[in-house]
Amino acid sequence: MLSELIHNPFVNEDLLERGLNYLQSDRGIPLPDPNTGKMLWETLTKNDIVIIPAFGATDEDKLRLIEKGLPLNQYDATCMLVEKVWKAARRYGKEGCTVIIHGKVEHEETKATFSNSAAFAPSLSFGIKKGLRSLEKSFSPKIRTKKNDSLSSLELSVPRDLTHRKTSKN
Repeated sequence: MLSELIHNPFVNEDLLERGLNYLQSDRGIPLPDPNTGKMLWETLTKNDIVIIPAFGATDEDKLRLIEKGLPLNQYDATCMLVEKVWKAARRYGKEGCTVIIHGKVEHEETKATFSNSAAFAPSLSFGIKKGLRSLEKSFSPKIRTKKNDSLSSLELSVPRDLTHRKTSKN
């Protein structure tokens, strides 16, 4: 598995007990093989199966899997609600907006969402503790918000004329 399938320690522990390995931590840090000490990413072959978790994967992680000759779509367990946010980001990009992702900076879903949206629109990612209030004050006349409770994040769409930067605070 790329990393934890979902945020449920009982499910994740059960998967580990059944012999699955996580290639990286939930913060994207590569993990070693407990038997050899080699990084699991380095030991992958085209015969392995890597499941993408519900949070999705960054474009960089997807590229690494492709370079190893591994299929992406066949074992992609990305939540359809996460993919819905990605599709909205693409749509906002086509409308000429900058996409702002506000979530937990080190969370896989935030990283994957930023990676996906940055491919289609100028994108900014702010940490959950950073000043969304000041952002709202700066852009309030032109801001559109969309709340998705299942993601614990707030997605904002800001017209491109207000900012053109691509940046990530992770």
